[in-house]
Amino acid sequence: MLARLGLDIGLTGLMLALFSFGLTGLALHEWLGLALCIVLPVHMLVSWSWLAATTGRLFGTLPWKTRLTYLLNMAFFAALVVVTVTGLVISEAIAPNWLPMTGSRGFWRVLHTTSSNACLVLMGLHIAVYWRTLVNVVQRGFGWIATRGTSAESRSSRLGQRARAA
Repeated sequence: MLARLGLDIGLTGLMLALFSFGLTGLALHEWLGLALCIVLPVHMLVSWSWLAATTGRLFGTLPWKTRLTYLLNMAFFAALVVVTVTGLVISEAIAPNWLPMTGSRGFWRVLHTTSSNACLVLMGLHIAVYWRTLVNVVQRGFGWIATRGTSAESRSSRLGQRARAA
């Protein structure tokens, strides 16, 4: 459980570093992009049972939230594939001319940047969808017990209820 959490945190950090091109520079940006080609399939393999089960039931009966999550994940994956392929096409530091470029470099850069921006939005949505699961894993993994009704808001609400009852 903690290994999976570490993988997810590492993947998120990797994605954030890739979005920080000004901080990483071109060469590190490209190496991190290649690292993503290793870490992302590992992340997908860890989630393979959900992916396989959901894909098998996609055209059957599924809750709308599961369908929406699946579509979000597939859109995110598609955007990541576009970012990776276009990144290899426009690579200047580690794989120049590795994939032949047809059309102008400007076209490929715009496509790379646009799909990268889509990845940023989709990553935020992906994290938002799995936020509750992430919090539960952290709480269980570190032995934290989620206690209900201990927030300041809950305490003040209970005090108000007691005052009204008295």
